[in-house]
Amino acid sequence: MFRPYDLFTFMDTLPDTWQTHFHLTIGHPERDHDFLLERSPETHLDALAAPMPVVQGRNDPCVVVGESDMLVDELRERDTEIGYLVFDGEGHGMVKRANKVEVYTRIVGFFADHPGVE
Repeated sequence: MFRPYDLFTFMDTLPDTWQTHFHLTIGHPERDHDFLLERSPETHLDALAAPMPVVQGRNDPCVVVGESDMLVDELRERDTEIGYLVFDGEGHGMVKRANKVEVYTRIVGFFADHPGVE
């Protein structure tokens, strides 16, 4: 939940005021290209062997909904079973009680429907 899919597009969508922090803590897209490529989840999708739930807040300023859309689209093209939940009015995490109840109920249900997935 709430993680970037491609570290390069993630860096492109960050607010300008956050750029310096993320360039220092994660890496700079030009200077640290190979490092970021190796660590991008997109690079390792071939190793994904299990169904996966994806949860996204539509108003997340850090990991924008487009990141999750790209991941879900790519995995669906690979015929990977995906549970995709996008919550309007939520950001980087669930803060509304009703949404917390729904998201955790749906996640538990997803794993109950897929025994052996960890």
